Amino acid sequence: MADRSRSPPATRQQACSSRATDELRITGLNGKFGALVQTPLSAERILSDRSGLGAELVRAWKEHGGVLVLRGLVDITAAQMAELSSVFGEVENELDDSKKKYAVDGETRVMRIGNTRNPATGELTALCALDPPLPEGGSPQYRPDVRKPVWHTDSTYRKKPPTGSLLFCKLAPPEGGATCFADTTAAYKALDPKMQEKLKGLECLCSQAHHDAKV
Repeated sequence: MADRSRSPPATRQQACSSRATDELRITGLNGKFGALVQTPLSAERILSDRSGLGAELVRAWKEHGGVLVLRGLVDITAAQMAELSSVFGEVENELDDSKKKYAVDGETRVMRIGNTRNPATGELTALCALDPPLPEGGSPQYRPDVRKPVWHTDSTYRKKPPTGSLLFCKLAPPEGGATCFADTTAAYKALDPKMQEKLKGLECLCSQAHHDAKV
């Protein structure tokens, strides 16, 4: 089970795989894509030093392709999640109408993801993905015949899609439950020049209605 808040865009820069400052020790997770902040942090510490510590976290997030892992955030509230998201950008004021029922503790900027249910009614209290887990050794490559696994970027149908989401794990299953991230910038650079040139001239039409019908 995880709570999520997201903030609307960021530019990408390159960085070395490891960096230490007076405040933080940051190590790359997969080359230049993704970074782990090894220094234990609390929500209070980050929010009390937005211009210093907060700015350093934003810089690391941008330099490592938009994936940043923080340790030490324990028992943060939904309101703190929204405030932490605001360190990285403007936070959406509220969830889409279809997701408001998954709001956490009345905080309409934060949504619960998982398989929790209301004990009295049995109704889901979290946005739940019913897709089977990827088998060990299975390929993460999308398969059009079965439309799995479901890779996505949030709200691409919007004129200005959100630049990212903040995920906070409340309860992890004993196995599975992993969240995967793909480096689409590296994927594009790995294409041959002819394919890159072809893609430059294409325009993608994103439709929420098409998505919902497909899945």
